[in-house]
Amino acid sequence: MRTEDPVDLAVQTLTELREESHRNVPTTQLGIERVTSGLGKPWFAWTVLAFVILWIGGNTAFRTYTHRPFDSPQFPLLELIVSLGSLLIAILILITQNRQNDVAHRRAEITLQMALVTEQKVAKVIDLLEQLRRDDPHLPNREDAAAASMAQATDVREAAAELKKAQERGYE
Repeated sequence: MRTEDPVDLAVQTLTELREESHRNVPTTQLGIERVTSGLGKPWFAWTVLAFVILWIGGNTAFRTYTHRPFDSPQFPLLELIVSLGSLLIAILILITQNRQNDVAHRRAEITLQMALVTEQKVAKVIDLLEQLRRDDPHLPNREDAAAASMAQATDVREAAAELKKAQERGYE
């Protein structure tokens, strides 16, 4: 039987979970996320600013030479384009954020489950150490209230109730 390094195994498992999660995402969602990622870069802000400046400058130049602007100085056509672009960008961001929230929620649940399992394992190790201390004739037999308390796994419902009480006291 081959033993693997626990760190390598953990990294491999996390990579596989990430790839599996990524495979289950619809192609349209991934496309939206790529677009949203691009929109969040400085170049996009500069592009929008350049577009608006060119629009206004071009409109002014066109009005100067033809005496008929393609968009009057209140720029209703520019407003329409910018408003529609803003609406579309907001929708794309919401779509992307919803999936990111789902991923973050799943990660938080996994982290909580791992913390609970780890806490149970630590409690078991403390319990075994206490048993070893009691069984070893060379060690003095004494009561350790802290070790006895830590040897018991935490009741998650009780901990959640205590956390809720502490939060309510903090709001008062």
